[in-house]
Amino acid sequence: MRKFVMGALASVALALSTNVFAETIDNEYYTLEFNEPWQKMAESEADNSMAAVLMNKENGTALTITLVASNDFNAKDMAEATKDNLIKSGQQAGEIEDKGTYYVLPFTVKQSKGIYLFSGGKDGKTVVINALNAVGGDYQDCLDLLKELEPKQDGLFPEL
Repeated sequence: MRKFVMGALASVALALSTNVFAETIDNEYYTLEFNEPWQKMAESEADNSMAAVLMNKENGTALTITLVASNDFNAKDMAEATKDNLIKSGQQAGEIEDKGTYYVLPFTVKQSKGIYLFSGGKDGKTVVINALNAVGGDYQDCLDLLKELEPKQDGLFPEL
């Protein structure tokens, strides 16, 4: 009996410890639950747009999820404008890749490598996602975290 009680207590402690650092971003467009080493750095809403910035404290990757009012732009237009702005500011921008439901734009800023993902255009909103590794490594953990995002509207977010 004592072993059973100790085992049950250990199980409860383990279950609680895995969610101790859980945070959630929950708004009208999506829910995203995340744990350490991810940390929410900022979340804001203004002028019919919203943004959230998360950072992986272990490896320096950062993920920004932005929903912008885009009545005059669709996802492709937003990708092309972003590419033009990167080039005008002296940054390196790759080719825009059409993934069917979203567009991908790789970029390099000094030693930092990243990608933009553009999707949506539905209900006057375009989603702009920026995954970046500030120290030149990859940003796969950002994409892995995005797979945990639960959209509240069909077709607004990229299907990774």
